[in-house]
Amino acid sequence: MSFFSRLLQPPPYLNIPIFALDISDRSFKYIQFEKTPHGRRVRAFGSGTFPAGLVQSGVITDTSKLAALLREQLSATAFRYVALALPEEKGFVRSIRIPEVAPEELREVIALQLEEYVPLPPEETSFVYHVLPEILPSTMDVLIAAYPTQLITMYRDAMDQAGYIPVSLEIESQAIARSVIPTAEEKDAVLVIDIGLTRTSFLFAKNGYTQLTSTIPIGGNTMHESIMNTLHVPEAEAERLKKEYGMGRTKEGRQVYEALLPLITSLQNEIQQRIEFWQKETHKEANTRDTPKLNHIYLCGREANLIGLPPLLSTQLQIPVSLPNVWINALPNQRVLPEIEFRDSLGYATSIGLAIGAEE
Repeated sequence: MSFFSRLLQPPPYLNIPIFALDISDRSFKYIQFEKTPHGRRVRAFGSGTFPAGLVQSGVITDTSKLAALLREQLSATAFRYVALALPEEKGFVRSIRIPEVAPEELREVIALQLEEYVPLPPEETSFVYHVLPEILPSTMDVLIAAYPTQLITMYRDAMDQAGYIPVSLEIESQAIARSVIPTAEEKDAVLVIDIGLTRTSFLFAKNGYTQLTSTIPIGGNTMHESIMNTLHVPEAEAERLKKEYGMGRTKEGRQVYEALLPLITSLQNEIQQRIEFWQKETHKEANTRDTPKLNHIYLCGREANLIGLPPLLSTQLQIPVSLPNVWINALPNQRVLPEIEFRDSLGYATSIGLAIGAEE
């Protein structure tokens, strides 16, 4: 699956071992592949945690402390070169249509119009772009990914202080799409919902490219709070009930379902609103009377393992919803998968996609 949104790319001649690092508000995950005569295999993987407040909505509040924690928790590794994900909630992905221009003029034309599509001062914004297949004659459809330059500097500084050399910086959503969406479905319109501890991100993709992204502050923590408040149990017990019973058909599962119903209903409404917005935007860009069809929804991320959630959303939205095989593009021909439980593997979707991309 090709990609456009790599804000920093390794030189094509650089053949070095790279580890992929996915940093979130409360944890990090990493993975490293190596090539063998029989194909790609996992060389190393793992995870670690951060104290509350060190990373807030993707913003590192203390780069020195984060670097020290990474050095400490990764001290047993010999990592040097890193492919890093940038936080979804701070990035902007938009598809725009402009009159056809010469390739050498395209970046300047986009820069002049950037403020219309990205709510950041142009002089404080870093962006990359990719030209999409032509839909209308004499026009160009261009996909833009933009971030505050200050945020990119922040992440690069943290890596430098930790002793790592960033060889690629990539928007989180495209890394996820690269690992989650099977090659056979690449041309389909797919929604991937990444449910984390502190937030849920939505990414719409088609033809191998992320088209639209957004993030809401609903995640594992809000689920725990709903269970705690409804069932009057401590946080550890709320997390255990969610993990072991989910919204299954047991007595405990029914209790969790009732506790989470308002939150799941809110999530369902958020999904429906975003689908309708995506359909409206896609319909306008395609210049057709047909309503765009969403083929599939995949749930990934640390908190996507809630028993009963995929069939519930599928019934309500009338769209197939499932948990993905995050190894399907990374290790397509291997019968023996890494020693990561399926429920845990969903949290590695970003780092797996980063690691694949680092080889491209």
